[in-house]
Amino acid sequence: MMPGLVIGVALLQFLRDIGLRDAYWSPCIAHVVITLPYVMRTLLGSVAAFDFSLVDAARTLGIPYWKAVVTVMVPVLAPAFLTAGLFAFLASMDNYPISIFFTDARNKTLPIRMLQYLEETPDPTIAAMSTLLMLMALFVLTVSARTVRLNRMIEG
Repeated sequence: MMPGLVIGVALLQFLRDIGLRDAYWSPCIAHVVITLPYVMRTLLGSVAAFDFSLVDAARTLGIPYWKAVVTVMVPVLAPAFLTAGLFAFLASMDNYPISIFFTDARNKTLPIRMLQYLEETPDPTIAAMSTLLMLMALFVLTVSARTVRLNRMIEG
């Protein structure tokens, strides 16, 4: 639970020490490090509630282990994957300090471009972009809620 500024400085120093100065891979690694706790907590909670006897039952029917995991476990955990992805996306979009440390003059992330545009141009374009981002998030949440509800109705 460290502030983004502290993690940004530490990651910047670490990635520079190991020789990674690329403006594409550095932000990707930093955002994965930032969002990994959200993803892991969501997935570990769902995996802990998963009934592994379903995979064993599929194995007794002659399905190889990897195929049993793909055909039984992945569909059951699909809502957790979707939720973890949404948490990761929102945490990544909201983390401005990480983005500012790992971009250069040519490569900028959307939050940095929006803040620069807001400082330079006082027109309603940023409000429109923010509204579109909120509508996109609402659309994804609605579709995922309906998908999960339909899956539960089919299974139940």
